[in-house]
Amino acid sequence: MCRACRYGPAGERGTENRTTEQYLEFLRQVPRFEQMLIDPGLHLVKLWFSVSRAEQRTRFVIRQVPRRF
Repeated sequence: MCRACRYGPAGERGTENRTTEQYLEFLRQVPRFEQMLIDPGLHLVKLWFSVSRAEQRTRFVIRQVPRRF
């Protein structure tokens, strides 16, 4: 199982460390990679989740709170 974050940061256009050329190359490579997964019979399910910056911040803060188990 792949985590969504594998695609997210690499595919986000606004990332400062990524040039336009790198972003466009990523967009070219992903469909080919996904096809390589599908060709031998793997079922690929893609889900799109949109989370606001405020919600991301809230989730991050929650993860920083020490948990008692």
